[in-house]
Amino acid sequence: MELSKLYVIQCITIASGNLRLNSDKISAVTSFKEYLAKKDNLLEIFQKMKKVTELSKIAIHLNEILNFAADPKIDLLKISEKFREHIVLIGRDLSIFLDAITPVQLKNVLDEFEKNLNLSVNTNPTIEKEKILTEKQETEKLKKEYILDEEEAEEYNFEQYQKAVLGPIKELDGFLERLENMDTTIDEMEKYFQLMNNNSVLSQKAGFEIITNMHSYFSGTLKLIMDSKLSAEHVTIEKMRACLIVIAALIREKEVDITSYLNKAESLGRMLQNFKKE
Repeated sequence: MELSKLYVIQCITIASGNLRLNSDKISAVTSFKEYLAKKDNLLEIFQKMKKVTELSKIAIHLNEILNFAADPKIDLLKISEKFREHIVLIGRDLSIFLDAITPVQLKNVLDEFEKNLNLSVNTNPTIEKEKILTEKQETEKLKKEYILDEEEAEEYNFEQYQKAVLGPIKELDGFLERLENMDTTIDEMEKYFQLMNNNSVLSQKAGFEIITNMHSYFSGTLKLIMDSKLSAEHVTIEKMRACLIVIAALIREKEVDITSYLNKAESLGRMLQNFKKE
């Protein structure tokens, strides 16, 4: 077994050993470790697991740990210290993970994951991919004009507010691309969650109801992803991006029909309301 894989599995083994687990939870950990031990490319596995609601949170940290262990420049003098940090990190994740899933549920999740993994390897591009490509091209056009445009917004009485709201739009768009690929960290998610929450409050004080809602929908959806209650699927990410487009278009007072993007964003609001009812 390669060293990086051994490092990850040892982290899981020791972290689980530090927890008070019943027989069901021990069984679930064992099944999870056995599944990982059979895989040759854990980096690819963790990248794909990040998109599975039940596995996403633990997969994010396992991916970070694997990258550390696989780094050829790893500082061997500090590896014991890092190993202890990683055990604590995975211990927290395992505790939450095992409270939320039974051995039977985990088996079903891994079976479904394996099936989708095999489909992604064996299936040729489909109509769905063409649909996504078309949607990306349409969104790219508006992104270029309203999000990536370096033209400064016109000056208003709320110049400071506009700077606070428009300033992060471009980097938020880049964050969404990383989020869809789950090439991000919990800390980065938390950073943008707090940013959008703060800008929602600012927008409410400025009297912009729609822009307030756009920020709230974005941060609320991100929170669900952070809590592993929602996966960062392409459709969800595009709805979050629609929030950014609506914000940028309204602040800059561009004369363009953003109805379709507003509808996408509003669907996030309805989804958030449904989660609150559960």
